[in-house]
Amino acid sequence: MKVLLPLVAAAIAGLILAWPGTYEDPQEIALTFAETGSTDAMTPGMANARYVGTDADNRPFLVTADQAIQDPAQPDLIDMVALQADMTLDNGMWVSVIASHGRYDRTRQVLQLAGSVNIFSDIGYEFHAEAARVDLQNNVAESDAPVKGHGPFGTLRADRFRIVDQGKRLLFNDNVRTTIRPRGDE
Repeated sequence: MKVLLPLVAAAIAGLILAWPGTYEDPQEIALTFAETGSTDAMTPGMANARYVGTDADNRPFLVTADQAIQDPAQPDLIDMVALQADMTLDNGMWVSVIASHGRYDRTRQVLQLAGSVNIFSDIGYEFHAEAARVDLQNNVAESDAPVKGHGPFGTLRADRFRIVDQGKRLLFNDNVRTTIRPRGDE
């Protein structure tokens, strides 16, 4: 048994190492590379990018994107496709911002978002705009683009918005229209 067991273990290990090379189909074990969307081979890019950081008050935030490409002229600027930023505010509320594309400035910790921008909170607020700027360092979001939204209070539409004081205050300006639903007895 002292000789037989090590020989059997060595034979199994050899079989495991040799087996992948015995297939006739080269597609069985294939290495693939993700497309970054960059036209320049020297431009750094990444698929399924993830950036974790903390703001000035040491609250965590996370930025993910399907695709991230670093600007070769300004390395601190990163263009992103299908991105999401999640942050926790000082009151414990969680906010998520999702956009079709944007640009992240690592030095300033600012996201410039464009395309379809959607903001969600864990207490039921949801806002939609075509552009927004998110300051991750100071937990401020703002937009000069029209915004529509709804939440526990009702519905809202405005030409601009700004979320300040760590998400405690939502300011809406210009052509503001709201429909307030009265709270039912709970």
